[in-house]
Amino acid sequence: MTDNACREVFENLKEGQFNPLLEGVNGSYRFDIKGAGSWHVAVEDGRIYARESDESAECRIECEAEDFLLIIQGQRNLITAAMQGRVSVSGDLALAQKFHGLVGAGAGQRAQPRSKPS
Repeated sequence: MTDNACREVFENLKEGQFNPLLEGVNGSYRFDIKGAGSWHVAVEDGRIYARESDESAECRIECEAEDFLLIIQGQRNLITAAMQGRVSVSGDLALAQKFHGLVGAGAGQRAQPRSKPS
């Protein structure tokens, strides 16, 4: 069940969807979620592009499906989970912190399916 929920998180990201909390962020993430697959997420100045892929990325986050869902829902802190060994983070740690900031600050806020303001 949690594996399907993880898949839904990524599948619900629309190509080029704009999230104002990620404005100014440029980078790529690879999420390796045990039992749910690998997902590549590129962020280009607030626009999100996600696809199922094990392509390399600047920041790699590996965890169990349950931990991923708790982090996405804002119920578990990414940095604390990494320090506890529940999550493995490698690569660009600044990007990991930006992801943590996005999830922590905007757990209830969804990405906006609108165009980025000019």
